[in-house]
Amino acid sequence: RLMFFWFFAAVATAASLQVERRTVLSTGLVALAPPPPKTKKAQADIAVLSPKVLPRAIRLRVNDADQVGRFLEKALSMTAVDRLTYAYGPTSLERPVTFFPGISSHDDDGGHARLILEETDDELDPGTGPAYVQLAVPQLRASKILGNGGVVVDSYGVINVRAPACGFQFRLLLGDEVRDRIMYVALACQDVTQVAKFYLDTGLFQLGPYPHGRMDPGESALDPDPPKLAKFLQPKGALDDKAAFGILLIPTPKERVFGKNTPPDLGNVYQGIDLLLQDQDLRAQLPPSITDPQGYPLRLL
Repeated sequence: RLMFFWFFAAVATAASLQVERRTVLSTGLVALAPPPPKTKKAQADIAVLSPKVLPRAIRLRVNDADQVGRFLEKALSMTAVDRLTYAYGPTSLERPVTFFPGISSHDDDGGHARLILEETDDELDPGTGPAYVQLAVPQLRASKILGNGGVVVDSYGVINVRAPACGFQFRLLLGDEVRDRIMYVALACQDVTQVAKFYLDTGLFQLGPYPHGRMDPGESALDPDPPKLAKFLQPKGALDDKAAFGILLIPTPKERVFGKNTPPDLGNVYQGIDLLLQDQDLRAQLPPSITDPQGYPLRLL
């Protein structure tokens, strides 16, 4: 009798444990599984943080769009949207139904900024004012840069390269800690404080922390801090430094004699930023295009 008692007790315990195991597994799988898409409206929500102002594009003039396009695709790993437009992911503001926050790569999300080329026969001068566009590239090979017409300016930690057919400079670093690999455009200013105040007064931007493209970069040359006195402007309404690309205002070099900052040479390659205003009240207060005190243009959509 005692043996039968222990036998039935063991069977009951095993059955109970099996039920609990199945419950735990099923609960865990439900918790780990990506949430199913909801309504079409939910799928069409503006990507990520929905800031009031969303930078949509940087415009550059080039002499040969096909040559620059090959450089952007093969050397910088960008994707062609069309012959004159390149990006690091879907540019539509609708979030793809296959994207799941926390699981999918940021490269697969919607709302990515674009690089738009404007082809011209004019003689082009990149100038020194629009200093560079910083990109957090997924891979970096010098042979691809040189083989597709790029010119390496220097390569200590980050790599500064000039694109063919326009001479515009890109600053490249290896990194995945950003939502959009087009991180920011660096603009040299004679008076950083004055220009920053202009952007803040328009209501289009807010001061934000400098974005890094790598995990815990510290003082690494692979992802250095910005120059002293620089100010980073992020779109109005952004909740963190990785919401969308922004503007880094950096001081121009000082004169040797009087010690004043020299005025920047704007050149004729950089044509400004396109901004999408999702705040209709703000949109009604501003003209279709504006120019900051240093002469850099913004187009409002």
